[in-house]
Amino acid sequence: MASIIPLAFVILLGMLKEGLADVRRWREDRITNSRLYTRLENSQDLSQKKKVRSDELCVGDLLEIQDDETIPADCLLIATQHANYQCFVKTSSLDGEKNLKPKIAIGTI
Repeated sequence: MASIIPLAFVILLGMLKEGLADVRRWREDRITNSRLYTRLENSQDLSQKKKVRSDELCVGDLLEIQDDETIPADCLLIATQHANYQCFVKTSSLDGEKNLKPKIAIGTI
């Protein structure tokens, strides 16, 4: 009996710690899923734009990403306004590196 009480206390503390971590992740996910992005709508010239929450995005959606905007998921850079087909992406949330990485687009707008 004397060894069960300390063991139960340690298990209870571990459960509380994991529960708090789950609540923290749930709150961060809500913030991430509520970010707004500009989706290009299905039309001939893709001139129609609509603001949608990131949890409404689907595979194959075309997004217009602006400077300093967080990219919501794995994306393929199709076009850029720059003549050298290049943009720079900060990946510090993925790999911890602070420098910008150059990415090359398929074409220009």
